[in-house]
Amino acid sequence: MEPNSVPACNDAALLTTHLMQRGISVSAETSAAIEAALTADAAHPLDSAGRTKFSAAYSELARLAAPATADSLRACSNECAKPWKRWWWSDPKDYSLAEQAVLRHHTWGSIALIVLLVVQIYWLIGATLVSGIRRQQDNHPSPSTSAAQVSPTPAPAAEPTPGPEEEAREDTHIWLLDVWSAVWRWLPDLYQRWFPDPSVQANRRWELYIGTKFVLQIIQTYLLPLLYGWVGSMAFVLRSLILTVNNKSFHVGLNTEYRLRVYLGLLAGLVIGWFLSPKGSSGQFSVADLTPAAVSFLAGYSVEILFSTMDRIVAGFVAAFGGSTVQTPQTSRDSTRPRP
Repeated sequence: MEPNSVPACNDAALLTTHLMQRGISVSAETSAAIEAALTADAAHPLDSAGRTKFSAAYSELARLAAPATADSLRACSNECAKPWKRWWWSDPKDYSLAEQAVLRHHTWGSIALIVLLVVQIYWLIGATLVSGIRRQQDNHPSPSTSAAQVSPTPAPAAEPTPGPEEEAREDTHIWLLDVWSAVWRWLPDLYQRWFPDPSVQANRRWELYIGTKFVLQIIQTYLLPLLYGWVGSMAFVLRSLILTVNNKSFHVGLNTEYRLRVYLGLLAGLVIGWFLSPKGSSGQFSVADLTPAAVSFLAGYSVEILFSTMDRIVAGFVAAFGGSTVQTPQTSRDSTRPRP
């Protein structure tokens, strides 16, 4: 057998074994051509007719085994397992390349879900506590309200003085909010220590209230959509891994595709809120009726939602202001050619 034909013969034998395990029959001509190539040696090499038959037999095996290939079968085989450490403190064990990918993305998917739950619960606690500070919201004008806007307004009817129970309840909200804000409260305290301003007399309640509103807005606008996009992309990766491992079509090149998919999911989850509104004005359900969290998850799971939306916006500007059609990855070159 010629040295350069050995890998192809090994691949053919691997594909034949895979087809036999799946119960797919192979024609007698194909089996004979593969057998002749495996038994050939340097003393009795294949002639030109034998090489032609082997090429046709190999093509037939590849067609029957699709989407599995020889490389994907090796990646899913325990016979080609390599030592790999799932955690940096654990001992290395033999895992196939497919098992390594499953364990790696399963770990990152669990981390993404845990981080999302922690941030979501943290945001929910803060929003619940700040909504209970009624006196801070009702009995004080907002900082953006000028004196000219406040003075002409007639004084509202005197509200009943809150009782001791209501004051104690609000004081409890303030105390719990002070504990809740320990994660980020050191930032304004550090700024005041480094850049003191005697002309500013800070009010602790107003500091806590305004700072909490800012933090909640930042988490809801930027951090949560980012995390939902991350979780959505990990859901897509794990679902794809199930399919590729089951049909033995996983190969090493998919690891790069999955990593890029996660990055695109993060980007899509953050950007999708710029194009879609969570409130719909029509009486029927539409995409605009979804919450920003749900849309971010969908964008992370299928980044084509974001890119198709951007393509439609660009096409709208092109149609409105004129100009040539812009080529995008979502549209082929043939689709932009004028039809006769």
